[in-house]
Amino acid sequence: MESWKLLNSEWEHRLYDYSDIKNFMENNYSKVIDLWNALTYEEQINMWKYAVLDVIGGAYVNINCYCTKPIDEWLDQYTTSNIVLGLDHLYIPDHILNEKKLTDSIQFNISTIIAAPGHEILTKMPYYIHRYRVLSTINVYEADPDYKRLGRTFFSTGTALFTESVFDYLIENNVILKEIVNGGLVKDVAVLNTNGFSYQGTDLDDLPNDVYSLYFPEKSKIVNKNDYII
Repeated sequence: MESWKLLNSEWEHRLYDYSDIKNFMENNYSKVIDLWNALTYEEQINMWKYAVLDVIGGAYVNINCYCTKPIDEWLDQYTTSNIVLGLDHLYIPDHILNEKKLTDSIQFNISTIIAAPGHEILTKMPYYIHRYRVLSTINVYEADPDYKRLGRTFFSTGTALFTESVFDYLIENNVILKEIVNGGLVKDVAVLNTNGFSYQGTDLDDLPNDVYSLYFPEKSKIVNKNDYII
């Protein structure tokens, strides 16, 4: 948290505990509060992060991410975008580079997201979460071999579901996978390469120049319900 405060002193910093998150959802997402209440704790946190960016906008950052450069310093590159996302997992065989569909080969990071309020990718997340709950009752996802390895939350509200919303939005704008594998701008969506928000490490020296939010894997375990900031 201190790294974000130190390098972004002109930004307003907000720490949410679970009570704050619950109040926010009840006051701002009351139409889908029954859906939120039905989720597990980790699922609730994911749904809230999309909601708070949808309503307020700004930078959402997980507590286990370290700021390496002032946001304003590198965000100037993306002044025409309304949402900045980082590629997370990336493995794309040549034969699918030109396919315009979601694959298991590309995912978007949900530990760091920067957005203007009201972006369609975020606004539609309650729909995707509800749809997942309907489909999961007929064991559609449990048949996926990655389900047990990655866990329910990954699919129900996490990276997989968020990636689906992102790709549906990009596909509407005729995105081709090879256009963003190294980062790029698609309509109003700025996509960072895998270094941007997904670089992992504990050594702050000799980082690649395009690392903005450094992920500390050994600090990833949730300790308590205060472990989220925006």
